[in-house]
Amino acid sequence: ARAVGSPPPAGLELKPSLIEFHAEEVADAVADAIEGGGGGGDIIGAVKSLASPAGAQDWRVARFFARLKAVAAGGKGKSLADVEAKWLLKALDGFWLDGAGVASSVQDGKATIGGKSKMSVTMKGGQICVDGMTSSSFTSKRIDWAKGGDVVNSWVRLSKEEYDQVVKEAAERQAEEKRAKAEAERRAKEEKAQAERRAKEEKAQA
Repeated sequence: ARAVGSPPPAGLELKPSLIEFHAEEVADAVADAIEGGGGGGDIIGAVKSLASPAGAQDWRVARFFARLKAVAAGGKGKSLADVEAKWLLKALDGFWLDGAGVASSVQDGKATIGGKSKMSVTMKGGQICVDGMTSSSFTSKRIDWAKGGDVVNSWVRLSKEEYDQVVKEAAERQAEEKRAKAEAERRAKEEKAQAERRAKEEKAQA
């Protein structure tokens, strides 16, 4: 047994960054459980309901505890930093929306930003890197991206339903813009043709 007051084993050390990363979405899971009447609708009951086998199926709770288990178990021949980096990248899987309204998806270390080809998501110096940007701060729900030390963009997490809606609306806007462009080009051609006809008529009357 470990003596009272002695430091925990290295594999069980919970870094503040680990807790901070998951705090928001775990709090969301608790809030959703309360709203849904889990555990009688109070916070203690909600937490207990999330600790039950059924509650553990909540992806936010499951991801948090999976990461805790990975940190506690350590990695075979790997440092705790390597284990942390692996699980951090895995925790980024899902859907995101940036400040310009562009939706992105991340899966297994690859990001698709606004329909572009997949780009690698990597860890460097404890920060997330993608598409020439480096995270200046991040949690499971938000990433602030920087270039040259200045924050240039932010991502906020979306649910699958929210992501599908954003993608649908973006496609509808693109289709409308395409129709508007085609209509503008058609009108421009008509106006040009009318101008040429008038010029010919005026020349013939001169």
